[in-house]
Amino acid sequence: MLYHEIKPAKKLNHLVKCFWVFQTPDADLHTTILPDGYFDLIINIENNCAKKITLTGVWRNHKNIIVKKGADLFGIRFKLLAAEYLLKKSLSQYLNASKALPLNFWNIGLINFQDHELAAKALNKLMLSELDRSNPIERKKLDLFDHIYNTPVKNISSLSLNIGWPSRQINRYFNRMFGLSLKSLLDITRCRASYPEIAHGKLSPTPGYYDQAHFIKEIKKHTGSSPKALSKNENVRFLQLSTLAKTYL
Repeated sequence: MLYHEIKPAKKLNHLVKCFWVFQTPDADLHTTILPDGYFDLIINIENNCAKKITLTGVWRNHKNIIVKKGADLFGIRFKLLAAEYLLKKSLSQYLNASKALPLNFWNIGLINFQDHELAAKALNKLMLSELDRSNPIERKKLDLFDHIYNTPVKNISSLSLNIGWPSRQINRYFNRMFGLSLKSLLDITRCRASYPEIAHGKLSPTPGYYDQAHFIKEIKKHTGSSPKALSKNENVRFLQLSTLAKTYL
């Protein structure tokens, strides 16, 4: 099993978390996807060319999957703002789900994936072109998602006040674009913020949890497992935790 990430162009930092490459040359992999507050475009590669393209929505809960032996995947992990300004579509119908896209989406079918760095550069160029054709990103949305992804403890009332966007309007926007409320996303990103600690065996509550019981309950709600079970990560079941713990690269 091989996994590595590639940083996006700086101009895309508000919209793209990273590119990622995942290969399973030796055996089928039974793994569990943990919710993290992002969504993905996943490209199945055969003979260095895109064979299939899949768009996921936001994962609200864990999902068990099997990655077949010989899989060669190239992905783009998007921040939610990319739905409006890069894909120009709502993800609400894809909550906890995915959808196949045609190979001519963004002309991905024309990209050679033999060199992952060059493929990432080609995709950067395509996304920058899409961004140039979009309306300027609204400042209130930039500020909101900056808080969501970069501050450990988030309160809806203070977020709304700080960015000057009423919480009721924010929730309408979130339900229309992503199929969930702002509170639900904040719960997911709070859970995600605990993954690095859990991956390194630190099982105390991270910021935003009232106590140990609240921490365990919320982690289990979203991941299907207790912090202790996540930390053990038997049979490398939780790929995201494996990458954080640097058990392989």
